[in-house]
Amino acid sequence: PATPRGLMVQVAYDTVHLTWRANTEPDLAGYNVFRDKEKINPALVPETTYSEYVPLDGYFYYQVSAVDTFGNESAKCDSVKADLVPPEVTINIPNWYDYVHGMVPVIGTAWDEIFAEYKLSFGAGENPVEFTPILACSTARRNDTLGIWPTGNLDDGIYTLKLSAVDFNTNRDSTYTIVNIDNSPPNPPTLSGELLPDTNAYLHWQPDSLYGIEYGTFNAYRSLTPGSNYAKIGSIEWDTSFIDTTVQNGKTYYYVVTAIDWTGNESDFSNQVEI
Repeated sequence: PATPRGLMVQVAYDTVHLTWRANTEPDLAGYNVFRDKEKINPALVPETTYSEYVPLDGYFYYQVSAVDTFGNESAKCDSVKADLVPPEVTINIPNWYDYVHGMVPVIGTAWDEIFAEYKLSFGAGENPVEFTPILACSTARRNDTLGIWPTGNLDDGIYTLKLSAVDFNTNRDSTYTIVNIDNSPPNPPTLSGELLPDTNAYLHWQPDSLYGIEYGTFNAYRSLTPGSNYAKIGSIEWDTSFIDTTVQNGKTYYYVVTAIDWTGNESDFSNQVEI
């Protein structure tokens, strides 16, 4: 018999559906179906359709041949590819157990040759009972910003951030990362200060016991008006003192400092010191 023609493939929910045009030989007995050159039908297929469930990820190539009542078999038709490869999904940032706060950029990959959609969602704890949607997007991205996760209204604690994606063959995959949300700023330090003999202003402070120097960063602010109009004059790392070398004789300055925790939350102003 003639080689079958018009073989087409559709994939849906891990099932491969094949269709082809019917041969016209009067002595046609049926068809054989091949996956990656191996025959997969246990008996001749009498119709021009065939479906099989494939519980594996990958690309699979299908062909069909025709068989007549005398057992003669045609050549196999040209192969068609069935795509059962799920989208590529990765979350690069934030990393596992990162401390995050505020508006959190989510950077990673959601990509496929026949990409349909990705979704970001989150749930409380390490094994959430339910997830809350963040966004959905139909644009595939690689090593790019997938979205911004607003965490400002969430309670501090551990959350699971989930990325899921699906392609137009309904292949789907997901991944997740676990983060610590910390939107609570540290308590302000206690500030002291004096004028040095060289007329520079010396500031030193005592951090709150929960946010000591090991947390890293403090900001110093100065104003010519008591209680307002503070401008930042320095960012101090791994120290609890600061010398302002830009003061002018005859002027009075008002200083405050803030503490910044390792998530980036900044405290309220400390007590004001007049120099």
